[in-house]
Amino acid sequence: MSIASPETLKGLMATYFNEVKGTDRIVSSSYKRILNKTLKMFAVDYPEYECLDNQKKILCTTYPTKIPLPHTASRRDQSSLEELYELYANSSNTRARTRFVVPVMSYKDKMICRSGSVLCCQPTENVKKDSALLKKLKISTVSNFMVYDRSNPSSKILVGLSEKEPEIKHYYSDVKLEKLPIRAVPNLKCFASYNYDFTHYMYKQLETIGFLKPKIDLSQHLVAPNNDQNAPKHINFMKLIELYFERMIQILKDPNETGLLIHCLSGWDRTPLFISMIRLSLWADGLLHSHFSAKEMAYFLVSYDWYLFYHRLRRRLQEKAELIHFVVYMMQFLTDSKFSLNNTPQRVRKLKFEQLYNEFLPGYSSILPLVKINDPPHFKIEC
Repeated sequence: MSIASPETLKGLMATYFNEVKGTDRIVSSSYKRILNKTLKMFAVDYPEYECLDNQKKILCTTYPTKIPLPHTASRRDQSSLEELYELYANSSNTRARTRFVVPVMSYKDKMICRSGSVLCCQPTENVKKDSALLKKLKISTVSNFMVYDRSNPSSKILVGLSEKEPEIKHYYSDVKLEKLPIRAVPNLKCFASYNYDFTHYMYKQLETIGFLKPKIDLSQHLVAPNNDQNAPKHINFMKLIELYFERMIQILKDPNETGLLIHCLSGWDRTPLFISMIRLSLWADGLLHSHFSAKEMAYFLVSYDWYLFYHRLRRRLQEKAELIHFVVYMMQFLTDSKFSLNNTPQRVRKLKFEQLYNEFLPGYSSILPLVKINDPPHFKIEC
């Protein structure tokens, strides 16, 4: 097999970095080979999966042309795929950039879904049908990672379902909205300049979080810079990520929760960041993709969660915002039992994340010279 083949992570990263814009990418042979390989890998965990056709009946131009649905998602009440298609199509009309709600994995029959945010000024009928899809997927909680810009009152993006008009809010009354606001891209532009060590990097945008009153109490983690109690307080960026991730694990552990939807504004930066973290945690626990080696897991992570569901890799790397790298880097700090869904020993999780990083790094590093970013240091882990 050629090292430049899309079947290798190095080949995948090269294809990803050089991909053409818009719908032209879906007709390339490399795209089709990556999609077909990813679908075969998806089938290992979901052998009865069905595919939503997103090519002949385009629902979203930045989603895969074939969208695999975990079998539990399509067979909860024996709904036909055509009936489900209509629900997905309406969600496409309701969500930002037509990035509709779609399940991408499951845990104990709980659907874990991703999407863009709900657009403001939606006709009641659209919202009604979008909420019907959430009910079909049994989504009980929405983790919203958006940061709303109060300086832009003309924004067409909804802060959260609770902000909607009462008659529309009614249709989402069965869904709990958890505001977990964070700005990822602006902060990760500093990742390389910190020599890929974010352990002391401070998140300095709490003013964008405070008024949203997130679910988690951050007060005990706030720090006054230079002990100046009059200055705006900051929080460690990785601690904020950790707290948000722990909250999502708590949701998945809760027997009263039936499904989780994760979204940010467009669903292609912060959304895959947290979706990937959940996927990797489930893999380390042996609860999902348990037959995947570290090499296979690295490939599937990049191909499915980022490439096929679209993320502006070239643009983000040119901005030095290394989101995919940060996800794999961050996992070494999420090994404690509170991040595990089945109390997997910490040493086991650490070892698996180390193996994953060592498989991920060579393929990822191969594209960094294209944007003049120095190679990240070799993964170091304390046992």
